[in-house]
Amino acid sequence: MPAPSSPPPGPGGSRASYANPNMRISDAERTEVADRLSLHYGDGRLDQEEFDRRLHQAMSAVTQADLNGLFADLPDPGTKAAAADAPPPRRAKAPPAQPAGELDRRPRRRTSRVIGLVLIILVAVAVGHSVAHLLPWLLIAVIAVALLGARPRRRN
Repeated sequence: MPAPSSPPPGPGGSRASYANPNMRISDAERTEVADRLSLHYGDGRLDQEEFDRRLHQAMSAVTQADLNGLFADLPDPGTKAAAADAPPPRRAKAPPAQPAGELDRRPRRRTSRVIGLVLIILVAVAVGHSVAHLLPWLLIAVIAVALLGARPRRRN
């Protein structure tokens, strides 16, 4: 049987003193207890088996008394013990410093590539447009050469 402890915190995170341990609990209270257990599990204070056991006890609890002992050996959230066990916040790595006088050329390269691509597209459109207008004349020329070349030659 689990050792008795103070009841889980009420809404707002502070421990409430419940006058009646036979008071029924709500789904929201069960969820809050499960969230606190998850935090302790994530911090490494509970192993998988202990977390599963306590979570099952919390989710099947009907009254406040059913939650006794769940947090007896765990620090309260926000206390110095809990803050000391928490991992330090991760900081974003700063980009490496560049030597003085050396410019970052990456944005220029990207810009020049974009400008080059735009120029290639414009040239392709202009050539395609010109060929489209010349195509009928080229076909007429090919047909004329073919007809003139197909005529039988006279022998003198």
